[in-house]
Amino acid sequence: MRISQLTLLSCFLVMVIYRGVNIHSKEISWDAFGYYLPLPATFIHGDPLLDDPSWIYEANRKYELSQTVFQIIPNDDGIPTYLFLFGEALFYAPGFFIAHAIAHFTNYPTDGFSLPYQYVLSIWMLFYVLIGLLYLEKILRIWFNDKIVAITLFTIVLGTNYLEHLTIKNLETVNVLFMLVAIIVWHSHKWYSKERVKDLYILAIASALIILVKPSEIIIGIVPLLWGIISYSGLMERLTFWKRNIRQLILSVVIGLLVLSPQLIYWYAQTGAVIYDSYNNPGIGLDMFEPHFYETLIGFRKGWLLYTPVMLFSLLGFITLRKRIPDLFPILLVYFLLEIWIISSWTEWWYGAGYSLRPIITAYPILAIAFASWIEYMVQKSRTTRFLQYALLAILIGHNLFQMWQMKYGIVDLTRSTKAYYMKNFLATQLNLEDQALLLVDRRSTVKDYLPNHSAYDTDTLNIDWFKVNHHLVSEEFVLDYRQPYNELTTGDHIWLGLNATLCIDSTQQQSDPVVVFAVERKEGLYAYTTKEIHLSENKQCATFEVFFLSPHIRNSQDEIHLYLWNRSHSELIVDDWKVSVSQPINSSD
Repeated sequence: MRISQLTLLSCFLVMVIYRGVNIHSKEISWDAFGYYLPLPATFIHGDPLLDDPSWIYEANRKYELSQTVFQIIPNDDGIPTYLFLFGEALFYAPGFFIAHAIAHFTNYPTDGFSLPYQYVLSIWMLFYVLIGLLYLEKILRIWFNDKIVAITLFTIVLGTNYLEHLTIKNLETVNVLFMLVAIIVWHSHKWYSKERVKDLYILAIASALIILVKPSEIIIGIVPLLWGIISYSGLMERLTFWKRNIRQLILSVVIGLLVLSPQLIYWYAQTGAVIYDSYNNPGIGLDMFEPHFYETLIGFRKGWLLYTPVMLFSLLGFITLRKRIPDLFPILLVYFLLEIWIISSWTEWWYGAGYSLRPIITAYPILAIAFASWIEYMVQKSRTTRFLQYALLAILIGHNLFQMWQMKYGIVDLTRSTKAYYMKNFLATQLNLEDQALLLVDRRSTVKDYLPNHSAYDTDTLNIDWFKVNHHLVSEEFVLDYRQPYNELTTGDHIWLGLNATLCIDSTQQQSDPVVVFAVERKEGLYAYTTKEIHLSENKQCATFEVFFLSPHIRNSQDEIHLYLWNRSHSELIVDDWKVSVSQPINSSD
């Protein structure tokens, strides 16, 4: 057995053990809950179109798998629709059927969410981890010797965020995406070197599946399209090659469309459109002209190279790759640059609670080639240089494993870290609750009756003339509308918008209590819509109240902060002392 194969199997065994000791009863939760829903909807409830989604809400109440059921959304006609595409569910399916059989022959509920489903699905997803590693090992052996391949595999698995996200979080899309990218790279090489038609068909299937799992990863298509092209003459030769294989190419497109067809048919049945954007949320999207390169690469919140510094060698590897594999250098570099651009352009560029920059793992089969190129270059240097290189590798791998240990015990914060917090806890072995004050603002609760941690904020009452009028009589449904671009209120990452007021109402007219509404508005619509109901007293029908709204993650600094009163009963309201304030953090967060 080759050293690289032994390394692969040893790393995989570590991952299996690590996954096994960290398995729990809520594996199918949050996004994974949404990826998974088509399976119980179709095969348990016989309701693939979600005509009656009540069972989803019931399952979530019973098993507490998600804070809200954001995984289904109303389409333009108000019909319940899956937020996510079907791709991940296709890969879950074998595990689902095995778990369903186990639940059927045991005392567990066959509802799709009991323990057999949680455990079996988590174990099943390790199968794709193994396939991905096997393909990666084959790819690296095309150009590098066994020792270099072994070092690269060992480093990718244990020295990066790969270990965390393909074990404890292996129901996430990056597990499958890593495998599919590796498959596409391998069969691109085989198709152009051997002209085996099966490789082309596998490319078509893998490319279609990667679209179904995460549509933005369609950019991997440039790899098989432009594989090995570095000149105009090379492009002409490629066109001749395609012309010679036109029938196979057409058939491969048909195969790809067949793989995509269940999703397209579903969209058409639900929305009347063959292609439908289910991510139609004004607060989230790709902002390609406002990428967060600094934050995604070296920022203290989730910076890829800060938390996974060993991957610096993969970036250096592009320098040596230019001479080592010149025919692939351009396309691999372009793919990586496009990938990091897209990742950095997503509104929520930190990608939830996870270690380091999760989506970049998709590109690791490409980056592993560059990494191996750098290691090969370094081992040809002097003995001292080789020693320093291996010593640094060992330190950075240890650094990665130590930070994962810190993460397990809450020392590394997964969503709110700042420069001050990171530096204070760089080598910490115990969680210090006092350091929580150094974190970014906690956005889990966005409406308060008081200003949290008021000493950390400067508060200014806004000078709005018409809000100063006492006994202001209003009867319209939407009144006292305040709008202001976010960047005219602050340059910081958040504010608390406060309101202090007194409302009175005629008891004979009252049907529903009025509501204070906070939202952020951009041309696509409102986001971060938040409300506070004002309960009027039973005697005088008056209420004096104070409420504070925390701003969301602002997509664009020019988006408008929006505060108004919703008079749901159209009653005559008397408004006294309507005062709006803005509280900005004294010390901005890094």
